[in-house]
Amino acid sequence: MTMEIVGNDAQFNKKITVLEDLEIFGNIKNKTKDTSFDFSDEILFKIQGLEKLKITDNGITGSAQGLINLPAGELVGQLPAIDGSLLTNIVAAGSGVIVKDSGSTVGTAGTIDFGEGIDVSTLSAGIVTVTTSQSPASGSFVDLTVSKGLTVGAASTFSGQINSNKGLDLVGGLSSDNLKLTGVTTCTNIFSSGIITASSFSGSGLPGGANGINFNDNVKTIYGADDDFEIYYSGSTSTIAGDSIDITNKAATARVASFTSGSATLFDSGVEKLSVNASGVVVSGVVTATTFVGDGSGLTNIVGTGGAVGGGITVKDSGSTVGTAGIIDFSTNLSVSAISAGIVTVTASGGGGGGGSLATSTGTFSATPGVESDLDTFSKSNRNVAEYSIFVNVSAGGSSRFQAQKALISFNDDLLFYNEYAIMNSIDLLVAVGATIDGSNIKLQATPQSGVTGVTTFKWTRQTLM
Repeated sequence: MTMEIVGNDAQFNKKITVLEDLEIFGNIKNKTKDTSFDFSDEILFKIQGLEKLKITDNGITGSAQGLINLPAGELVGQLPAIDGSLLTNIVAAGSGVIVKDSGSTVGTAGTIDFGEGIDVSTLSAGIVTVTTSQSPASGSFVDLTVSKGLTVGAASTFSGQINSNKGLDLVGGLSSDNLKLTGVTTCTNIFSSGIITASSFSGSGLPGGANGINFNDNVKTIYGADDDFEIYYSGSTSTIAGDSIDITNKAATARVASFTSGSATLFDSGVEKLSVNASGVVVSGVVTATTFVGDGSGLTNIVGTGGAVGGGITVKDSGSTVGTAGIIDFSTNLSVSAISAGIVTVTASGGGGGGGSLATSTGTFSATPGVESDLDTFSKSNRNVAEYSIFVNVSAGGSSRFQAQKALISFNDDLLFYNEYAIMNSIDLLVAVGATIDGSNIKLQATPQSGVTGVTTFKWTRQTLM
């Protein structure tokens, strides 16, 4: 059956049931619900006066708010640009999400599977949070650049370089070839085979902390823009290297020691006291030692303990101590030779008008039977005549033996004559006295007899007559 209504609007107070076709020219309205259907040039659905769906020759438009359970198989063709921020359960088949790595496009995918070392939060309002949790299964990264911070829960190893602008939070530790950290880095342990660059370092593992910093053999700490200063341990030797090194007090106001490539200097309260250079050692101040050993011939102004008066050199007369003095002034008839190796020879030049000269001397020699020892040497001249008074003493085994005698030496026309006489001894003859020519000199000699050994003391007086 077909029902046709033409003209003014038709109103129905009850439900209308149409079993076949219904042809309408105009609108259908529900005045109570403020709902209408407009069938003039288009199909327009309104609910509570708001347009919900419009069907025209160009397609379907309107608000899709509240649409659910849309069959995916019925949605075909190209959709216009729409805001899908409120859509849920959207899955792209083979495309849809653009995947990038550091700004470079990798491709598009409907599924992204995050591997080991990355945690993905539970889906909430279409959003997940992706964080790194630990190093991958291999236990190492090649390179890492962090611009907004990174938290690592386990120890990580980087075979390349780490660049961090915001800092790292590492619970387990960090190992890398090179570190360049701009932000704050928190780490239990840091190991680097290369250079660690940071604006500052702090923590219990730094020098002065509980553990300190450990360096392997030949690993250097280097300072200065041109690698001017370094400290390292070679495995056997600790080395501090630099062309100019100053050691100061804590306030850096006074030097304690200074080292350059050519010298070393020690200071007391900043005042130089000892300097070592190519010429030797220079000391400013008093040098105190238990013992001084060595050649003192180059020393000047040497005065013994007690000063020039009452101290210095012990003066004796025939073995009896006269006293000590810093200065000895030899008077008339005594000649003093020039100083040689700290020794001078004093000889008597004689007195009165008899001519000639008088000399005395004492000394020791190690006696060996049959071996001559020199007692005196003087220059020979034609018609030399010298007379000696000689005393010899040998102490051995707690006993002392002596010998006293005279000796006369004459040299004339290249002939040497000598004779010993007025010999006196305590037990046996100790030495035989003789003379010999040695170049331009004449020597007085003593030859120990059998059984005479050890240190022998002698004293003589020589009167030269011609």
